[in-house]
Amino acid sequence: MSAQPSTGADHGRPYAAVSVFLVVGSFLTWRSTLGFDLRDSAYVTAIAQRMARGETPFVDELNPHSFGSLPAVPSLWLWHHIVGTSGVVLLGRLTFVVLVGLASVVAWRALSPHAGRTISAVAIATAVLALPYNQLVVSYNTTPQLALMVASCAGVAAVARGSRGWAAACGTSAMVASIGYFAVLPAAMVLIGSTLVGRALWVHGRPERAWVFSLLGSGLLVGLVFLGWLTLVPGWGAVRDSLALLDSGAGDRGIGVEPFYWHFVAGARLLPLALLVATMSVAIRWPRGVREVLLGGAVALLALWGGEWGPPGQEPTAGKYAGAVALALLVVLAPAMTIWLGRRRDRLLLLVVLIALPAAVVGFIATSAVTLSGAAYGAYAVPLSGMIVLIVLVLNAVVTDGGAPRWTQPIVFLPAVAMVASLLSVVFNEGPVVTTTTRLAEGPGAGLSVGVDSGSDYAAVARLVAACTDPGGGLWAPGVPGAYLWVDRSAGVPQYWLSPHEFTSGLRVLGAVGTDPACVLAPSDTSPGGQGEPLARWLDDGYERRTSERLRTVGEDGTRYALFEKLPDEEALRSAAAQQQLTPGSS
Repeated sequence: MSAQPSTGADHGRPYAAVSVFLVVGSFLTWRSTLGFDLRDSAYVTAIAQRMARGETPFVDELNPHSFGSLPAVPSLWLWHHIVGTSGVVLLGRLTFVVLVGLASVVAWRALSPHAGRTISAVAIATAVLALPYNQLVVSYNTTPQLALMVASCAGVAAVARGSRGWAAACGTSAMVASIGYFAVLPAAMVLIGSTLVGRALWVHGRPERAWVFSLLGSGLLVGLVFLGWLTLVPGWGAVRDSLALLDSGAGDRGIGVEPFYWHFVAGARLLPLALLVATMSVAIRWPRGVREVLLGGAVALLALWGGEWGPPGQEPTAGKYAGAVALALLVVLAPAMTIWLGRRRDRLLLLVVLIALPAAVVGFIATSAVTLSGAAYGAYAVPLSGMIVLIVLVLNAVVTDGGAPRWTQPIVFLPAVAMVASLLSVVFNEGPVVTTTTRLAEGPGAGLSVGVDSGSDYAAVARLVAACTDPGGGLWAPGVPGAYLWVDRSAGVPQYWLSPHEFTSGLRVLGAVGTDPACVLAPSDTSPGGQGEPLARWLDDGYERRTSERLRTVGEDGTRYALFEKLPDEEALRSAAAQQQLTPGSS
């Protein structure tokens, strides 16, 4: 790592970097007002809302995904006590935009003295745009994604400057990422280890003891505080029981890289992918001007080709998400970037490779082992934020190497443009941005613009939840976690997320914790022998159907959902009758 000095001197005025962040921040603020879905993004907002009401992870909410939503809790707590549930979704998204801004500034302060102010801003802006599911929400995906980006940039600053402050920032951010989503813990640990190795190579010897203590001690301190909270608040018994209950109904998640294969080989068609990779690998050796045009053409082609990256049989928007486009860019451009780095041996960029690449590989494997969605939805982009920063830095080095024409320099913006194109073309569970023309005026989605189907479903769920005559007795909405956003009190159920194929495991969890909700929002037209038959039998035994609505964006081909209310048991009826007879004047 000492072949050549770094070419990343601190240059340029800060105005260009500020402009980049202002443009991206304004775009994300506007984009956060579009779309509403009753599933994934509603779920993580609902559990943040749940914690803002004082409910506890592993006690009231069993799913550890809760910790990814923790950064949204303070703003939702204040909103809950002043306003209530109205507009809570938009507030959660704007909270995410604020977190993006804070993470971007910290990462930029770490990276810019070494890579340059403007290009650091462009690289960081590109990384924060690579959103899984195109969802602007504080979640178990986005919280670790931002934290790992900060950890990667802080690690570079810690190694290159020998700064104990940035070493502490690296360790802290890596541990925050691990708490936000336990699946990235291996990636975070590898990132810290790579930072240690990087410092040893940078100084050609053993890193300073105080520096090592700052790196390891900061993360350890955050981890100990979290473990102490787990011990004192929910308790390890609750944690163990919660994870055991969830694991009993997890089913087969396709452990390994099989989803990656289906995404890129079966879905993306291997031959065009191989041709792109080969072309980029050859182009990087061509004379200046030509190589930049070819690299820029590949990025533009990937942005246009994004709709073809989804595997067969999945929903039409699969493969078009910004996180999926980012993964495609990495796959196609990484070999060419590797060839260029091998020839130039830029010290700074090799340091970024050392810190970001091992964490990305380990994080990819770990994420693929637990996610049910995978590459087509951009879920694999969570541990890749450091690599996205690297790709933009290398593109910049390519177009500034050897006096390349100035007109080739805008190539560094193309990856960010590809992400923006994805965010404009696909709103999760909606369609293109141009279809979001219905404005929501009240309820948890107030202030959002949605499509016609989502607007219809929004009103339908509002009517279904309002039909519950005893909301204080608890509401269970398997398959429609967005319904909990309308509940301004505890829903009284142990988990907010439950896929339609997990109804049986959901019933097992309800029985294990002894929960008996007063109202159930569930499919009303379950076919005999189907996956929902146990749920239908359970409802027939103790619930009465009140009203139903057809939801177009939740189930396939528009599943009809009904509101079921619990029937009073015979003992309660006898007790009520006896009480009436004892009351003077009763007839």
